[in-house]
Amino acid sequence: MKRRSDNMLEALKVAAEGWAWLDGWVQGAKECAREKGLAETVCDGCSIAGCCRNPVLCTWLDALPIAVQLDDAGENSPEVREQLWALGEKQESAICSARPDGVKPEVHECYFLMRGRCSVYSKRPAICRVYYVFNTRDACRHYSEREDGLEPAVTVLDHTDAIDQAVEASMELALLLGDKGGAPLTRSLPTQVSVILSALTIKSESEMWRQIFTNCRMPPHRIRQMIKAWDKKQPMKRRTINSLRDLDGITAGSKNSD
Repeated sequence: MKRRSDNMLEALKVAAEGWAWLDGWVQGAKECAREKGLAETVCDGCSIAGCCRNPVLCTWLDALPIAVQLDDAGENSPEVREQLWALGEKQESAICSARPDGVKPEVHECYFLMRGRCSVYSKRPAICRVYYVFNTRDACRHYSEREDGLEPAVTVLDHTDAIDQAVEASMELALLLGDKGGAPLTRSLPTQVSVILSALTIKSESEMWRQIFTNCRMPPHRIRQMIKAWDKKQPMKRRTINSLRDLDGITAGSKNSD
């Protein structure tokens, strides 16, 4: 295991504390769901559902522990970073693209999914921690066979508020570490890990953090693509679209102030 700076150790500690809070929140939410008669679907590493086969957006703080784990294991080569970046580009393009009715969305299996199981489970991002499915395996199968792929046919925990808190925590810590603020540091998981792995090769700590906060933020053109492409009639995405419009205003304002 490599020696890490005090700031890095503090960031990893904040991430771990955030996971503990989320795991406690999930446990409480699951108990409430069971009281309503919903039975949790236990994952058996199936190949039919989209849980680990959809693009995942996460914060830099979500990706940091995964990147550090890879770096400590000697898996921080240019080839690994390039593979992660290429997959991240495909995922962000898919997230930002419209999906016409009748067209099944392209599957982007998670980079860290190994033989049906998560290889970084203990360090998985917030969105993965709070995504718990209820109902039956048949519901999962029905979701995978839908042609539009827009809405799950399963019941999941309402985790919007929990994710909002995770994003806010990552932004607050970034400000303490020197970030100048703006849009949330949110991108696809493989992109985030690739960016942080590259930054971990930099000897200067201040430059390392600058690279992370510069490149772990969704580019303005991607934000505008998402606003344009996502169907506002989808209930799950109305709040997100409004947030993206706010972020587009933030990035535009920052650009004009420069």
